[in-house]
Amino acid sequence: MVYNGSGKQKKENTMKKVVSLALSALLVLSLAACGKADSSAAAMPESESIESNSPASSAASAASDTESNESDIQFDENFQPETIADNDTCAIILQSVGYDDDYDYYWTINFKNKTNDKTLCAITSSSSLNGIPADTSWFPEVEPGEEITEVVSWNKEGLEIYGVKPQDINTVKLHIDVYNEAEWDVSNRNDPVDEDFVIYPKGEENATEPKHEIQPTDIVLFDNDACSMVICGFYSDSFMGYTAKAYCQNKTDDRIDIILDKGSINGFECTPEGAALLEPHSNAYVDIRWQEYAETYAETGNDPASITEIVMPVFARKDTGNNTVYIDATYSIDPQTRTVTPIVNPQ
Repeated sequence: MVYNGSGKQKKENTMKKVVSLALSALLVLSLAACGKADSSAAAMPESESIESNSPASSAASAASDTESNESDIQFDENFQPETIADNDTCAIILQSVGYDDDYDYYWTINFKNKTNDKTLCAITSSSSLNGIPADTSWFPEVEPGEEITEVVSWNKEGLEIYGVKPQDINTVKLHIDVYNEAEWDVSNRNDPVDEDFVIYPKGEENATEPKHEIQPTDIVLFDNDACSMVICGFYSDSFMGYTAKAYCQNKTDDRIDIILDKGSINGFECTPEGAALLEPHSNAYVDIRWQEYAETYAETGNDPASITEIVMPVFARKDTGNNTVYIDATYSIDPQTRTVTPIVNPQ
């Protein structure tokens, strides 16, 4: 089942689109054809184009063409094709979902261009799997009157770190923007698709809330009667830099803001990207990124083994009303030993 979000926040999404378009442009320069990933683009998940448009043959062809680390893709036989978007300009159909034994998750997507004179492209953003932030490899470009079917992979780092099996994914959220290739000015165009979607691959009745069981390797920053924050693991890539995978919990009847302030990595001052607005009695997976550090130390900034100390101020408060403060502390984290020490807030 598919649900689309209401209202288009074009001004709020402008920066997001610009970043995505920039990534698309970089991919176009390195790909022989849009949507077919070159082996040199190892930082991005791969997608494979296939010719057949029927769900069964598309899945079978994709399975034979897409390499998996440990086994072939296993496509969910119970999944029924879902129409994500369909209008006078284009149609996007999720034909199948699949996974393997190495935390890889796949979609087979059909993208149809119904126009006679426009080349259509698509980008995705703000995507998650069972609440875990995850990006896709889907950057299609379709000529007028044509359609393509691709097997699209999702970043698996979050699934691995949180221990969520891809066959258990029941809720997928993402923003899809379809645009005319000739129109690069995001502020003055009318895109045929520019919406948030929620897809339930196993049916909405089987959707579950994010929940993480504390593991011995987890780093518990704080856990009180109001809220908690746990870092479950770290990874790095050339696009987003050094990243901590965190899990946050709100135990109150009010919304809680968790805000990260300027700290440091290995003594280098930088501000992490990542914050959480938690609804009452809810849980959330949060990516905390130090892209500034990776950009400054290009040779070692993306090497997780080189990070020996993270200093991170954390502030948690009630979102409305009397601004009750639940946490105001700074933590020194050693990713190598998986230890944390509260320290005095810097003046």
